[in-house]
Amino acid sequence: IDCSEDALICSDHDIFGYPTMKLFMRGSGARYEGPRNIESLEAFYREKLTEDADFEDSVATKKAFMELTIETFAHIISRDFTFVVFFAPWCGHCKVLMPTFQDLARQMINTDGLVFGTVDCTIQNSLCSQYAIRGYPTLVWFEDGVEKDRYMGARELNAMRNYIEQKMLQATPITTEAPPVVQHEQEQTIEESSEIDNVLNTKTFTQGISFEGYAFVNFGAPWCSHCQKLAPIWNRFAQKFSRYEDIRILRVDCTASESLCRDYGIRAFPTLILFRYGESKVEYNGSRDFNSLYNFLVSQLEFFGDDYLLKQEDEIKND
Repeated sequence: IDCSEDALICSDHDIFGYPTMKLFMRGSGARYEGPRNIESLEAFYREKLTEDADFEDSVATKKAFMELTIETFAHIISRDFTFVVFFAPWCGHCKVLMPTFQDLARQMINTDGLVFGTVDCTIQNSLCSQYAIRGYPTLVWFEDGVEKDRYMGARELNAMRNYIEQKMLQATPITTEAPPVVQHEQEQTIEESSEIDNVLNTKTFTQGISFEGYAFVNFGAPWCSHCQKLAPIWNRFAQKFSRYEDIRILRVDCTASESLCRDYGIRAFPTLILFRYGESKVEYNGSRDFNSLYNFLVSQLEFFGDDYLLKQEDEIKND
């Protein structure tokens, strides 16, 4: 900032000597008063980042992958799932892999609980020694901060994506214990918790949405925590609309129908898309509670003049 031109800004930040350097994180500025050389500036920057774990979290969600260091490594891999490539810049195989690895990270950037990382072993040699890295590139799969596996498959995007999805699926806990049921509400609870067979796959999708009506489709994955939270609400939603022939509440398991989800540009789970007469009309980005989903669907029917599809005695609203 040129304080001769932006005097007000400099005054607001108590700048009285030049040059003055401040590091801003989430709107808060930290004044740097150390030596003006690269090593000292870099040390100050790293110190401030490691002091603020929340800032590291926000950076991780906005970048496709993290360039990990000895200071940040333990914190980053403490997340649910981390896929890390240990490499060296001079390595020919690494140079071939990196564009594919970056594309993979960008494709899965919104996958809940997943982070991609890179470690340059020419700089972070102690970190690479700690994990016994003997060749480049080495791809390591971490869960909750613990090394679980080393990827030995083809270094192709689809192969690595399938590997990640399988690892996340295997790590998803299976709940067998049913929630307690209040006796006088037992009949209604069983009715609303019973799952409707509304799952589409690559073979049945086109037929499932191609009719003179509305198909509201939930694209998800079993390991996705947001999908798991939505599941009982979506099932209740489907139950309530099951008596309407022209309105279908459907879902797609993107781990089983990967090519289908890729064709529709699904990059995050859950993704909710409303189809009208077999054509994609709108992606839903509102709250994932029952009333919000219902109000959205009704508003779309009203917009296209198709609200007659809902009977006057409909009991769904405000249920």
